[in-house]
Amino acid sequence: MERDTVKARKKILICGAGIAGPVCAYWLHQYGYEVVVAERARTLRDGGQNVDIKGAGQQVIRMMGLVER
Repeated sequence: MERDTVKARKKILICGAGIAGPVCAYWLHQYGYEVVVAERARTLRDGGQNVDIKGAGQQVIRMMGLVER
């Protein structure tokens, strides 16, 4: 089979659905990757730390369309 006719499949597994996992999944998907996020916890964790988004993080959430949310 010729290389030109084979479409490379880009698959990524992200371990962890904290703040970074879904953000990485979002951006990888934007670049054409097939992404699966795996989380060990059986239920949503409603505790934890607050996330304070400053500096470059504010630019990222604007680029993701999340400012209004």
